[in-house]
Amino acid sequence: MNLRMHSEFVFLRYNSSRFMKVILLAVLLISIGTCLNAFPSAGKPARQAEKTDPPAEVTALVSKAFSFVNRHEPEALAEISTPEAGKTEEWVRSTSTAKWEVGAITPSPREGSPDPGWLIVFHAWHSCETDFDHIYHLAKTDRGWMIGDEQREDDPAGYRIRDNEISVHADIERKSLSLADRVRVEHVGDHDPGFAIMHISPDFKVTDIRASVNGGEEKLAPFQQIGGVITVQTPEAKTFNLTLKYSGILSHSDGDFVHSDEVSLASYWYPTIARLPATSTVIVETPKGWSAVGQGELQSTDNLPDGAHRYTFHNQVPVSFFSLDMGKYTVTSREVDGHRLYVYLLDPDSNLANRCIDVVAKSMRFYESHFGAFPYTRYSVVQSHWATEMALEAYSFATFGPRSLPDLIPHELSHTWWGGAVDNSYLHSMWNEAMADYSDNLFHRMTGDGEGRPTQDALFREYRQSGHSYDAAPVAKSFDTLERTSSAIGYDKGSKVLRVLEDEIGQEQMLRSVAAFYSGHPTGEAVEWADFISAVNKTTGKDYNWFFDQWLERKGLPQIRLDGVNLNRTDGGGVVAFDVVQFGRPYRLSVEISVRLASGEKLVTMQVSGPKTHIEIPVDAVPVSLTLNPRGIIPLCPVSDGDSEIDFTTYRFNRN
Repeated sequence: MNLRMHSEFVFLRYNSSRFMKVILLAVLLISIGTCLNAFPSAGKPARQAEKTDPPAEVTALVSKAFSFVNRHEPEALAEISTPEAGKTEEWVRSTSTAKWEVGAITPSPREGSPDPGWLIVFHAWHSCETDFDHIYHLAKTDRGWMIGDEQREDDPAGYRIRDNEISVHADIERKSLSLADRVRVEHVGDHDPGFAIMHISPDFKVTDIRASVNGGEEKLAPFQQIGGVITVQTPEAKTFNLTLKYSGILSHSDGDFVHSDEVSLASYWYPTIARLPATSTVIVETPKGWSAVGQGELQSTDNLPDGAHRYTFHNQVPVSFFSLDMGKYTVTSREVDGHRLYVYLLDPDSNLANRCIDVVAKSMRFYESHFGAFPYTRYSVVQSHWATEMALEAYSFATFGPRSLPDLIPHELSHTWWGGAVDNSYLHSMWNEAMADYSDNLFHRMTGDGEGRPTQDALFREYRQSGHSYDAAPVAKSFDTLERTSSAIGYDKGSKVLRVLEDEIGQEQMLRSVAAFYSGHPTGEAVEWADFISAVNKTTGKDYNWFFDQWLERKGLPQIRLDGVNLNRTDGGGVVAFDVVQFGRPYRLSVEISVRLASGEKLVTMQVSGPKTHIEIPVDAVPVSLTLNPRGIIPLCPVSDGDSEIDFTTYRFNRN
């Protein structure tokens, strides 16, 4: 444990004696001299760099931007932006963030570094795995100050965090947290701006940042904070440490709260750069009678004199999202297949606890046999009294809201592979949510509790109810899990696309591709759909870019219908002839077709492409019906012509 960090949580009380005032004044004067010597270029002895008031024109620009962004008017925002900046502001139209704050800051770079000028920051509190703050450089043009180039969230801008060492102290009565995080930072790339941009939840106020190089003396690092954006001066070194001290009150309904019986941390309670994955050590003290669950392996549990406990967790798997739970839990555990499985319940229920362990054991066994080895020795299921029925993965554990146990366990457990070991930053897509939903579905199908065949009426209702919900954006660009449309596309359409792929290449090849994706991923780097596509092409030995182009890069769903159905009778039965018509830009599809006869069903799979595909199927009797996509494997949208109440994927024959 870092004793220096832990000592910051000891609160000292001073009396008001004249002697003590003299001592305090002397300490203050010494501190001022130390600060000036530490960073002579900063020009201020304060722990936070002196804030420079923006010019009046910049203040006016910020005011306009605040109005436009909260009215969701990207066109108006584009009027006060340079042309290139205006092209990146479409996020204004559709976002899960209810209200944005807007401000301007000017970073304090290292002496000799280029002047970064002014930055305009659109900021708010964000739940994890959702929307993010937006930062733009301001440009002085002949039209005055304007919003210029975007400082993209996925751009580390010269630096990335490799490791976090966090000490956590919770004040249950005040619903507050005090933290210290010693981050190991690496300078990456050729660009060295002399300052780093970090993100943290705006719930927290950073009070102190100190820098050290090669284990040397810690020196005050000038910084600015606006909302959840921090700019901090960096040493001139390849690697260095920054120690941040910060605190705040947490009271959000869907995670990030301090309650009388539990604490849940999930949304940027630690500094991050570009959401890039990092390893972590978390040291947390819990009140008497409480337990803590953190990411990775439990390294130690120390009993403190007052009955409290100190837990130390280390996660050797670099991930983008950290979680920490504390609470008055009843703990149940069992050893299964070499893994220690735990259930932490706020509402004691031994039957539920054992059912949860059974589900974890069964699904973990399935995932290990088909995807690859589980990267931890333990896994925990943690119950929460969240107001919602959500659950949130943390790779070595997951947090489950009311009424979500044990049903959501297979999905959340699969995130250890998809989003954990194979990292996703949620800055571009939620490919791992699609993979988790698909893995959950695959697990149930292959272990005997799979999908039943839907009725045609049920399928048509699904086409009508959800077919157009995927029209807003392509799967590859849906990343915000709290924005309803983005979520539907990322989770639902994404998982259905993977099911279509399984049908296209065969289940054996699909499982081999998924396992290759897991074993071949770049450790410590965020990956995207392109990495999975590469695994599929390499495993199958074929180019499936055409498949992913139409399913991931295009909005909406295929629209197909039967047309020109005829039965050409012969002595031996007949031939069913028909066209499959596609509306809009045609897809290349392997369409399953059901020809139902009085004696049973004939299933065939035919290749469909282009606006119209002619198909002929021999039959030995007069059919009862003809149906496209009878198991609903291909997600479809109702056709754009004709009566919306009529299912044009089914044709019923007149048998007279």
